[in-house]
Amino acid sequence: MNKFFSFRISIMDNTKSRRTFRISNFQTVTRLSNKWCTMPLVLDEGWNVIQINLKDYTEKAFKTKYIETMDIQINASIRVRCIYFCDRIYQNEELKDEFKIFFKKKEKIKYTPPDHIKNTHKKIGLQNAIGDKKKKKW
Repeated sequence: MNKFFSFRISIMDNTKSRRTFRISNFQTVTRLSNKWCTMPLVLDEGWNVIQINLKDYTEKAFKTKYIETMDIQINASIRVRCIYFCDRIYQNEELKDEFKIFFKKKEKIKYTPPDHIKNTHKKIGLQNAIGDKKKKKW
């Protein structure tokens, strides 16, 4: 895709303040104010799983406690399969099928030398190599 994207997550904290996290690929540093936290994110080619621990981020960025998510806005040229909220980070095997990411199995690459290399090199022991040199003296 190689295009810019950002998404914004607005939350309510325990002080009843609205705080916003903006995550994008066109920023290189994290910036913080009393209401905003902007963070960089780089996506790989293909499908990506992005897990954001809002409870942890809220405590670290704003020194308050996360209560609820108010809204999410996606500004992007990316494809989104699903967004879901959970109480903890789950492994892919623990998720229901509709939330799982299925990866294609990568074939193991087996090295086979080219035909012109296969039979040209003979294994020679050290004694044989020394003995051959002594025989060839003129």
